[in-house]
Amino acid sequence: MRVDKDNKLYEEFHEKVARELIETIYSQISEIEGIDPDIVESITSNLAFSVGTIIDGSRVMDNEGRQVLPYLAFSESAKERKNLIVSDTGSYIHEMIFGLLDDMDLE
Repeated sequence: MRVDKDNKLYEEFHEKVARELIETIYSQISEIEGIDPDIVESITSNLAFSVGTIIDGSRVMDNEGRQVLPYLAFSESAKERKNLIVSDTGSYIHEMIFGLLDDMDLE
């Protein structure tokens, strides 16, 4: 397996994942009949942030005393997952959530 450090491409993919996470959560919660739009946005931001901390490894996790630390990497092809794209900074999706929510036109 080859690991390529490409900060620019990683950032593009990283932001796309964060946006998809927000849009998916928002879409699913919006389907609840009679839910207030302000509540939808609040739940979306809280869930996206919480899931982001898990993806980023910012949430402390262990498995039978062994630390579990996810590391997000990307591949450009579903067929060829032999080349992974990584970044020096690693993932920080949870830090992007509130800024992206402000920029996104969800409805």
